[in-house]
Amino acid sequence: MSSMSSSSAQDISDLQSGIVMGYVSIACAVFPIYDYILTTGTEVTVFWSQPQKTFRGSSLLLILIRLTTLGTAITNVISMFFGSANVEICRGLYLSAAIVTDLGNALDAVLSTIRVFALSGLNVWWASVVFVTSMFIVTIKFYLNAKTQYTVQNIDGIVMCNIFTYSGSVAANGRALQSLGHSLMR
Repeated sequence: MSSMSSSSAQDISDLQSGIVMGYVSIACAVFPIYDYILTTGTEVTVFWSQPQKTFRGSSLLLILIRLTTLGTAITNVISMFFGSANVEICRGLYLSAAIVTDLGNALDAVLSTIRVFALSGLNVWWASVVFVTSMFIVTIKFYLNAKTQYTVQNIDGIVMCNIFTYSGSVAANGRALQSLGHSLMR
């Protein structure tokens, strides 16, 4: 009986942590949106109103940075309100947020590479090292996203989307899935 009690206490603690994380995510989503509202007029005046005969790479980078930042903020807010309806929605929202975030990380790799290339006196070797090491992180995140499992759990009428990334041996993953199955069957 006490194990069920401690398990329920753990579920309630997890739920409270999830709610706090949700509020933090919403608060973090407000800042880039507020920044864009304040700076869009200046951006249009300084960056977009200049006559351009050709599309520049800097224009593409700016557009992609704006889209990934807004995309991350929007997918975080949407997942807070609609992410727990069922496993398919949970998975779809998590993967869309992960793709937008990973695109932002890839942009960071490109910008870091350009910066190192310029600051190192146009040294291709150092720029390549920075790009490869930066993209290594993006590759690892794609791998972890592929290994992620999703469940939807109902705790006292509150539905939660649970996201688990398993690593290690097959036996350890099997034990983790088995214990997850027992906790979901309560």
